Amino acid sequence: MKWKIENTGESANSVEILVTLMIAIMIGGMIWNNPLTFILAGFIGIYILLMWQYSKRIGQDLKLTNPKQTVRLFEGEEAELEIKLTNYFLLPYFNGQLTFSSNEKIKNNNYLVRKQMGKNKYKYSFYLGGKKVGKFLFPFQARQRGTARLENIQVRFPHLFDFRLIYLKYCERYQTEIIVYPRLETVSGIKEISSDIFGEQHSRFSPFEDTVLTKGTRDYISSDPFNKIHWKATARKQALQTKELEPVKNLSWSIVINIAKISPLGNLYNNEQLERFISQAAYISRYLIQQGFPVEIYINSATFNHRPYHLPLGEGREHLKSILEFLARFEDDGPLLPMHRIYRILDSQTSGSRLLILIGEAEENTNYFYEKWAKGQKQIFHVKNGKAGVHIRLLQKGGEKYDKAK
Repeated sequence: MKWKIENTGESANSVEILVTLMIAIMIGGMIWNNPLTFILAGFIGIYILLMWQYSKRIGQDLKLTNPKQTVRLFEGEEAELEIKLTNYFLLPYFNGQLTFSSNEKIKNNNYLVRKQMGKNKYKYSFYLGGKKVGKFLFPFQARQRGTARLENIQVRFPHLFDFRLIYLKYCERYQTEIIVYPRLETVSGIKEISSDIFGEQHSRFSPFEDTVLTKGTRDYISSDPFNKIHWKATARKQALQTKELEPVKNLSWSIVINIAKISPLGNLYNNEQLERFISQAAYISRYLIQQGFPVEIYINSATFNHRPYHLPLGEGREHLKSILEFLARFEDDGPLLPMHRIYRILDSQTSGSRLLILIGEAEENTNYFYEKWAKGQKQIFHVKNGKAGVHIRLLQKGGEKYDKAK
């Protein structure tokens, strides 16, 4: 059964009272030899039977349409859900109320009746006739990054025969999920960033070349190194030929979000600018994906297996959707990880991204990696939040904190 029946408990068992009354009337009729009392007892008996049958079928013929769907929108955008109740029973539901709750990621002020413990409760009044369908439109606005569902769905109505309030609680999980993407906070400077690090992605212009991939040959000139001579082509053309190698760039990006701050005692706690960091990551990711670059994301919050929150490398429109959903679903209730845990993972990847964007604080205790990568293994860019706005720049050996530490 999809509905759980909950009574208010405001009155005693009506059936027992009526049965007792019917027996008393029948006994009185036999004592006074009055046949009319038996007719009255018969009406009471029919009423009891109807009440019993009605109570037995409560909730069995009421169906809540539960579509499995996902509604995706950004903060500030509006959408609408249709909630559909179908009454397959002949008898109607009078003076009914449909109530449900949701978290504060979404909100509707028109039907809001109570706000408590981070939940908003909504109420609709309705009459639902027999063999009829009731549709309730729930318009809402996306207020905060995250996910939301309709929860604690209940239908309340008075019992047709004893007039007690009946509560039907929906037992299944409502399948419609609402995903609120983070807002996009502009980061200046991202369009000017370029990379000339050797990697796997091909490019028309780069000072680095892949010594394995040859795109052709040309006539030898005196400035060409000896190891670039293509001997087979030279023998074929009877003139020195130079290999033309495939120029390459590393266009894969790793975005690392440091959501932690370090106390004077060395303890980690959540940075109060966490939501801004996620918004900046969403903006940068969208730009890089639109330019055709592969992107992965790390957040220094531990998952169930004690590894950092991670979205693997990918590219294209579908990956952008995955990134926005990844950021929307992130919750900051997990244990925080020191940044060197993520840097160790990145440092151990021989074929991973060589372009890193750090969002959040650059920690002094990770200067070892900054120094190592500054030699050309990786380039690190840092998103800075200043009075003039948010901009991104090359992190010079750990930035200002590195210089102070030196």
